[in-house]
Amino acid sequence: MKKAGKKLDKAYADQIDAIEAQNHALKAKVDAYETNREKDWDSFKLEFNHDLEGLAKAMKDITIHNTK
Repeated sequence: MKKAGKKLDKAYADQIDAIEAQNHALKAKVDAYETNREKDWDSFKLEFNHDLEGLAKAMKDITIHNTK
């Protein structure tokens, strides 16, 4: 990251900050989940997996841009 230049350093740092914020939000969502009903669990799991896939894509995108 440091070899790309100051302008790109800022862009990468911003992307990393956004990914970290998403990660913290997902952790908070898991910590806040307290119900045992199966219907709620299925809904929670579906939404959480969708969010997790978005986080994984963001992490993959930042590494792809970093190698160019």
